[in-house]
Amino acid sequence: MYLNAVLIKSGIEDYYLHYWSDVPPYAFVERPVFADNILTGCLGNFTRMHQLRSFLCRNDVMQYSMNRMSDHQVLDAIRHMIKSGRAVVVMKRKFLGNQFLKFNGKQLVWGDYTGNIKKWWPAVSGRPGYQGKGQQSLQGQGPLPEGTWMVKQSEYQRISAEDAIVGLTSIVGLKRGKWPGSVIAWGAHRVWLHPKDGTNTYGRKDFSIHGGWKAGSAGCIDLTSYIGEFVSMFLEYGKDMELVVEYR
Repeated sequence: MYLNAVLIKSGIEDYYLHYWSDVPPYAFVERPVFADNILTGCLGNFTRMHQLRSFLCRNDVMQYSMNRMSDHQVLDAIRHMIKSGRAVVVMKRKFLGNQFLKFNGKQLVWGDYTGNIKKWWPAVSGRPGYQGKGQQSLQGQGPLPEGTWMVKQSEYQRISAEDAIVGLTSIVGLKRGKWPGSVIAWGAHRVWLHPKDGTNTYGRKDFSIHGGWKAGSAGCIDLTSYIGEFVSMFLEYGKDMELVVEYR
């Protein structure tokens, strides 16, 4: 049996070895894992080493010589695959119970319903000078209205090369393409938000969580350079989430 992914370390986070062509989407938006110490920890673990050998057997040349390879040689072969870009080690977190998001005007917080905070990121919403609770009704300037919003997996988008180029051609008063302003305004990722019943939007719409080069937005939650880490966790979690917006 040929394996597309192998669990090579368990703990608070699990680490998997993937063929590059089969790597899950969240691995593309977070820094790579330094795998050498993790691989070395497989020595002496019969199950893990057997799985690594099965992983290598996807290559027919490796399958022919596998019986003659020591455990150290197997690990050397895996290291070579990683360095040559044919394989990658991916960290997968363990999410216990349902997770939620909360935004208070200064931070986007990721937690669970037992009260544990898993992660938080600096974040803003609204134009500079219009980011307070009293400005949330201002179209195109104020922050995201208070209430409860849905953050859906199906609403995640990653900018394409074509959209990035078209977006850069936008000028003041003329927005072009699906990403006007390109990565400067949006970053490389965004997730659209949808209000739940009972949330007063003041007639405003088209909000998302996104990144960008400079903090500030027309009402979206702007994570600037932290958008990649957030998206990585969101895609890895794999479920829709509630976002509670409540300003201090």
